[in-house]
Amino acid sequence: MTIPVSYEQVTTNSPDGAQLGKSSTEKIALWGATPAAQPSGAAQGVVSATAVNPAAATAAASSLTSAATDAVSLVAPVITWSSNTPTAGDGAITISDGASVTAAETGLWMQEAYLSFTQANADLDNHKAKIDANVVDVADQKQEIDKLVTDYGLGRAQIVKLVTDVAALIVLTNKLRADLVTLGGIAGA
Repeated sequence: MTIPVSYEQVTTNSPDGAQLGKSSTEKIALWGATPAAQPSGAAQGVVSATAVNPAAATAAASSLTSAATDAVSLVAPVITWSSNTPTAGDGAITISDGASVTAAETGLWMQEAYLSFTQANADLDNHKAKIDANVVDVADQKQEIDKLVTDYGLGRAQIVKLVTDVAALIVLTNKLRADLVTLGGIAGA
């Protein structure tokens, strides 16, 4: 069997002709060196293992099948691609579907949920800040109203005192007039 030089489109007749003439029931190498796993049936392809995680490739090979259109499909697939020398930021990329959910996917879902929760929490904080600002505004407005009421109270008290003073002045004026009439200073009414 001819092993493709690089990763290529997997069909029974690959673009470079390496698989030309193969039937859909024959083994098709996806990439790599001599396949680490052999198919369990004539319609299954082969996944080669890397030095990092041969077990994952072997497990993936057991469920790799050729569909009616000669495209490769997976049943509850687990496809793992790993760096030969993983370093920070260069670990494994795992894609899964169906029954197999990887820890990496669960971690991504948890991260997405955490980010959604964080966003919701930030939105709540923003709403709380707006409410707090409104409470401060209402408190300021209440102080203004209280001041107006106080000023009105002071003004009202001053008006009442003024009316009282005017009434007292009228009384004094009437008494003065009466005294002047009595003394003959002015003609009586």
